[in-house]
Amino acid sequence: MNKVIKPSNLRAFVINIMDRCRKHSLMVSLKIKIDMTRVLERKKTTGFSLYTILSKAISDVIKGNPRYAIINSVFMKRLIRSRLIVFEHHHFSYTFPKIFQGEEMPITYVINNVDQLSEQEIDKKIQQASSMPIEDFPSFNMLKIMSSIPDLIQKFLLFIYDFLNDPKERDGSICINNLGKTDVHSFIAESSRTVIFAFPGIDHNNQCQLTLTINHYVIDGKLTCAFVDEVKKKLESL
Repeated sequence: MNKVIKPSNLRAFVINIMDRCRKHSLMVSLKIKIDMTRVLERKKTTGFSLYTILSKAISDVIKGNPRYAIINSVFMKRLIRSRLIVFEHHHFSYTFPKIFQGEEMPITYVINNVDQLSEQEIDKKIQQASSMPIEDFPSFNMLKIMSSIPDLIQKFLLFIYDFLNDPKERDGSICINNLGKTDVHSFIAESSRTVIFAFPGIDHNNQCQLTLTINHYVIDGKLTCAFVDEVKKKLESL
């Protein structure tokens, strides 16, 4: 017999976060195959995580070409006076799977000023976040509150939260999702940032099908293709 199951408050919160992202974005995705051999070699010789190596490479590409500055941004869509915030420094967000109230969920962690950090400094912060208990994440208190209240109140509070909080502290300016060595060969991530990198599993030939999702309100296909091509060249020539 079929059962109708109401989502938990926690799952409703995840749904509302995704809805919020879509309100600020007109998302378009493109895929490009990348040979990750040099990345994996660097990971082996340095001990750095994939997140670290990818972050440093992407930040260097943006920093190296002024026309990519607009990529480091967040678009805030409003009924009146929408605004695009282009950040001076690179604030990268990552997701880490954590257990909360018996459910596994991705929780966001932002590292600020990645463009001013060395690989060692980036890796230290990522390793700390990876091993950090969920209670120590900056967004934990909000998660705890939101998971205890009904769906409609969540929507209202998220609306207020958008106005009162610094988007770089809340979401970062660039998002990287990485699945590492898995059998998933493609996935699309969503976010309120202008660009979101989704690195799926790396196959036995060290190939990775990178999906780059952009906010078409902010940038067009021509700039995106030039940018992702430079990222590809950077990663394949480390």
